[in-house]
Amino acid sequence: MIPHTTIEIFGSDWWLGNISTIAVIIAIIFFGKQSNHSTQDKIAKLIGAISLFRWIFIQLYSVYVDSWSLQSSLPLQMCSFSSLFCGIVMFYRKQEFYEFVYYMGIASAFHSLLTPEFTMGNEGYFFFDYYLNHGTIALVPLYLTLVMKFRPRKYSWYSTFLFAQILLIIAGITNWLIDANYMYLCQKPIVNNPFVMGEWPWYILSLQFAGLLHFFLLYLPFSVFQNKDT
Repeated sequence: MIPHTTIEIFGSDWWLGNISTIAVIIAIIFFGKQSNHSTQDKIAKLIGAISLFRWIFIQLYSVYVDSWSLQSSLPLQMCSFSSLFCGIVMFYRKQEFYEFVYYMGIASAFHSLLTPEFTMGNEGYFFFDYYLNHGTIALVPLYLTLVMKFRPRKYSWYSTFLFAQILLIIAGITNWLIDANYMYLCQKPIVNNPFVMGEWPWYILSLQFAGLLHFFLLYLPFSVFQNKDT
């Protein structure tokens, strides 16, 4: 199994990765908002194609450099699920897909960029791919919200949380079968994150609570507008 690695928070690599990622996100959203509907649609599909291509390419690249591992390389982390849905929703703009990437994508990308943990290592392309992946996971819901005017529905924060439990079960069964640690269900992440409290299994409960809290906070601004409309 490839050991998970981190980089120093507020170190030079941390600043390089985050500033570059945020700058690209802002530039794409700004350009999208200035464009007509046809161009906005083309940009969305291009972003979706990049997300899907990256989702497949990283598997092939890992095999090519002989770093692919059954215990760490399967796309069973929450960010991997988010990345897949990010690609799909840009072609098939279903409300349920949007809500999943809005809540799960923004929350997971925020913490992944703030406290990076490189589950596949951070050498060479893997460093770039980490920021490409999590940058796209953040970009897609922001683009759909700010440019294409999607909005989460009432109670969508709660239904998304319930759907995420299904993905946790899938990861948990996989962990049991192959002795892995997808979604950190067997061993807590090595990053210094204030929401990771206690040892197994208590940190899982703290992460669950943090996820539900993040989802509710992400919905809160839209709740205010919906109440005004009614």
